[in-house]
Amino acid sequence: MPQTDKFEFADLNITHNSNAATTLALVKRAIRLGYDTVAINIDVGDLNDVAADEDDPSEPPRKKKKKGGSKVKSIPEPFKVDVSKLDLSELEAAGKQFRQYSRLTVALSETGAVHTLMHDATAKKYDIIAARPANEQLLTTLANKGEIVDLISFDGTEKCFWLNRGKIVQLAVEKGMGMEISYAPALSDSSARRQVFANARQLLAATRGGRGVVLTSKADAILDLRAPYDAANLVTLFGGTPDLGRKLVSANAKRVLLRADAKKTIRGAIRVQSLTGNTQTTVSLLDKLVSVPEFRAEIEIVRASTSVCDGVS
Repeated sequence: MPQTDKFEFADLNITHNSNAATTLALVKRAIRLGYDTVAINIDVGDLNDVAADEDDPSEPPRKKKKKGGSKVKSIPEPFKVDVSKLDLSELEAAGKQFRQYSRLTVALSETGAVHTLMHDATAKKYDIIAARPANEQLLTTLANKGEIVDLISFDGTEKCFWLNRGKIVQLAVEKGMGMEISYAPALSDSSARRQVFANARQLLAATRGGRGVVLTSKADAILDLRAPYDAANLVTLFGGTPDLGRKLVSANAKRVLLRADAKKTIRGAIRVQSLTGNTQTTVSLLDKLVSVPEFRAEIEIVRASTSVCDGVS
């Protein structure tokens, strides 16, 4: 029997629009095309219209909405497909293991929304957190607070003004965040395609050749999905090479997933320490994590953020 833990290709943006059957069909299609890892994405839009969970004791009371203000909605629970409904035989025969992650995407238009995202109890249940900062100031805030999000995204069909701020973009990448390009919007019409490609070229330049960049589909329909090698070849249309394209759907995507896994693992270890007092066991676990290069940078970040939250609660 081949070892079934090989990671090869990931699509970290399979869109979930509340229709479980459609999302299941998308995941089945992704597997047939050759992806072994997917992230099911719920995009809630502007976080200013999303309420922080009132049951979270670390979140201070919110100001009341003014009369006539927009109706506040809650962040929904994460969604994952029923694995028993998937045919994984081809993946397993190739020595691969199917992995699925939950993803939350939010649009940030003011700094207060960053605080909301940090403390929302439901948001913490997601494996991957992605954000679309509206401006350079918000991108800088996310870059400086490196533990909040795993992916930085943007609307590829519109001009993104912070893409020419190379130093801030590079700082975000150095903090471990991925920078997302989604190709499905480029499939709709020629005008959208030109803007997506222009933004993608700017991002490759800002990241000095695609460092930390992840290519995703943002698919909400079967026809939006492309096989891994076809997706990788799209990178040639915005100035990259097929080899770089494969990195954007493989190694760079894996880096984002390792970061997300590290954050959850370290937080769990620290929580165990505070509950049981078994310091020796917890320190031993953290020491082992330190030996893994991808985890090392996250440990101090998460320790610091956890200490702040524990002091507030």
